[in-house]
Amino acid sequence: MSHIIGRMHLMQEKMGWVKIHILLRRRLYRLGRMMELKGTGRAIFLRVHVNFGQKKFAFDVKEYEAQERLKQQMTIEKISLPPNISYGQR
Repeated sequence: MSHIIGRMHLMQEKMGWVKIHILLRRRLYRLGRMMELKGTGRAIFLRVHVNFGQKKFAFDVKEYEAQERLKQQMTIEKISLPPNISYGQR
């Protein structure tokens, strides 16, 4: 199975159409991409392997969110307010 999914633009260079190949029967999921560098006539072929959940993901999103929340809370706690600050009450 293969699909063509659009056009890429990277660092002002002309890019070719992206063609995706997915081989479902072999359990090998592959994205193939061909790019042409602007004005050179040279083609670059990249191969990207993807993980659709058959292996454990390397990036832990929940842990990242917890770390970001902690950073934000620490930043808020570092803010010092003068003792005479008012919240709209006179």
